[in-house]
Amino acid sequence: EFAALTSFLAAHEQHALPAETELEVPLDPELILDFDPSAPHALEELAQVQLDVWQQNPIVVFGKVCGFSLQPATRRLREALAEIDLRVDATIIELDTREDGAIIENALRRLVPESSAEIPVLFLNGQ
Repeated sequence: EFAALTSFLAAHEQHALPAETELEVPLDPELILDFDPSAPHALEELAQVQLDVWQQNPIVVFGKVCGFSLQPATRRLREALAEIDLRVDATIIELDTREDGAIIENALRRLVPESSAEIPVLFLNGQ
């Protein structure tokens, strides 16, 4: 579910979760997957989504801008990533610039319990 959500969000900036998204239950697969989850080969397609999302987005940051300047923790994380001189760009999802940012943040807390602390949250190859 986390890989599918990340794939959905990273694919297009316009992708957004509806305001009525229930966070206590798994996200509706038809909302975040671009294939029919009830199809005979759905498990294989889901496995491919999991491989593809982390190959295409090996570094994912869920952060906040907080007005016109970066939140200090997000700014420090971006600076640290820049200093490392990575060979790939990080996929950065700014939660407070999105209409669905609070929904995504709450979904992260459910899907990745160790992310229940402060934003930003950094994922390397989905971990």
